[in-house]
Amino acid sequence: MKIAVNVRPSKSARGLKRWSQGRALATFALGVSMAACGGEGSDDPAAGACDVRILEPVLAIRSASNGQTGAQLSTIRLTSLKFKDVPVDLAAMALTAQNIVVEDNALVCTPPCALGADDGKFSFGVVATGYQEMQYIVEAAFATKEGRCPRLMSNGTKLDVTLSPL
Repeated sequence: MKIAVNVRPSKSARGLKRWSQGRALATFALGVSMAACGGEGSDDPAAGACDVRILEPVLAIRSASNGQTGAQLSTIRLTSLKFKDVPVDLAAMALTAQNIVVEDNALVCTPPCALGADDGKFSFGVVATGYQEMQYIVEAAFATKEGRCPRLMSNGTKLDVTLSPL
């Protein structure tokens, strides 16, 4: 003979269990959030993850001009783009770029344009229709890094491109 018994805790016992679980979860969440930013904020990079807000890309091309006349160029192409000597996934780079689209194997920039989220060395060619390609190597960095957690990054490297006619 089998007897099935369904035992349910009383309403007050169930409420106490939920309160206890909720309190444990809130304590855990508070501990994680404090550790993520190193407590009240920390300059120690080993303190844990922190919310980093990039307010603008790290490398901005302010203008592109004719090296002989000074006339502004409306569109340039960035070719053979590398970051820290590694070829860049152009589609991924374009997702966070400003005034840039991917076309064939290049980034098409309508100055002013900007790209990149990390400090480091960018190398690339710049070309426009009727102009010689010029190679650029730029150490880009955010000049302004404010706060601890969140950390605000802005004021990236600015570049003015000059091309020579063919």
